[in-house]
Amino acid sequence: MQNGFVSKGGSYDLIGMNTPNYREIIPKIKDLIEFCRSMGIPVFYNEAVKEASGIDMLTKIHNFLPKSRQERLNAPICIRGTWDGITIGELKPKENDPVVIKRRDSAFQDIELRIWRKSAGINLLVFEGIDA
Repeated sequence: MQNGFVSKGGSYDLIGMNTPNYREIIPKIKDLIEFCRSMGIPVFYNEAVKEASGIDMLTKIHNFLPKSRQERLNAPICIRGTWDGITIGELKPKENDPVVIKRRDSAFQDIELRIWRKSAGINLLVFEGIDA
């Protein structure tokens, strides 16, 4: 639930995606996060980021990406270190919440989530969002 995907003025909004539909689930996600916190359940955040240079875009690697994909638009979305790339204010991580940075579509490929999960003794994950 990053600005680039769901916020007015974010990348998806600027390319004509229907972001108001994505925003409809924010209250439910907020409720889930608050419930987890009240029960002492750790909350991990996941932010998909790209480099401004486009070096990590997949068009030169994968020929099967749908034409609607951001890589086909030659416009990196959710650039690392920008407003577009961070979690929306309504769901902002707290100081000690782990933020997993992902560079691919998968929340499991080439990231530290597996190590962090095992270190914390977590064996069950609940995902939320528009594209978890």
